[in-house]
Amino acid sequence: RIEGSPEFLDGFGIATIMHGIRNLRDCAEVRYLFRALSSCILQSSKQSLSSARSSGKTKNQLQLSAVGIGHFYYGLQRIGESSSELEELLRVAEEVLLDDTSPRSGSRTEYLTSQEVGCAFYGLQSLPGDSPGVIRAADLLIDKVLWDTEPLTEQAISNTLYGLQNVIRFLPNSSLLRLLRSITCAVQAFPSPSFSAQSFSNCLYGLRNIIVSPPPSSEIGRAHELLLLSLAEKAPTSIDNQGVGVALYSLHGIPESLGTRAILRSLAPLIGQV
Repeated sequence: RIEGSPEFLDGFGIATIMHGIRNLRDCAEVRYLFRALSSCILQSSKQSLSSARSSGKTKNQLQLSAVGIGHFYYGLQRIGESSSELEELLRVAEEVLLDDTSPRSGSRTEYLTSQEVGCAFYGLQSLPGDSPGVIRAADLLIDKVLWDTEPLTEQAISNTLYGLQNVIRFLPNSSLLRLLRSITCAVQAFPSPSFSAQSFSNCLYGLRNIIVSPPPSSEIGRAHELLLLSLAEKAPTSIDNQGVGVALYSLHGIPESLGTRAILRSLAPLIGQV
């Protein structure tokens, strides 16, 4: 039905479809849906462009709203596998659905809220980090975090890092540096003196696969260390067994630094409370 009715598809409908599959894993039927969506989006894009030219209007009817961007990527959270169909859908999304959403273009009329940023990144959590489409999607979303006008909430910070757990080691250095710096600013600006145990653990878990050279020789290493120091200052006031385990496990692949030691100091008093 989707393939047969491309003229009825718009940004809202695409986002709704993707949000609806958020509990589905990769399978033949999901891949068929991705293929149908990609084909339909491209057909609709051509029709929309032709109509716009004849009417003198230039608005992209397929462009995703801020809410739509969050819903589109959030729907991928359990897919778990890459496929040619998923890669094509991510490519089409980047070229058509997000075509006018770059804040630097000056054409955007709305910005992603904190919740939408968190939802979009959270949706990447199960996808293979070395997938070209996933890397491009993460890079695009990182750019939006930097330009978001609403301060990120604790949950958005946590969801962002948790969602990037697989792709973070494959990000271009420039994107990784932007991410670390922007999230550090968000953590430091967070008004509450501490994160919840789950948010704190999820932040560290999302960073566990990062590959950095120890500071001070590496700019990324210094940025990573500053993020860990900032997180240590927001350590929870209490934590359960699972939270302690997740937080400590997350440090196993991270080079020793002032940041890792600060995290350990912040957790040590809590272990006796478990």
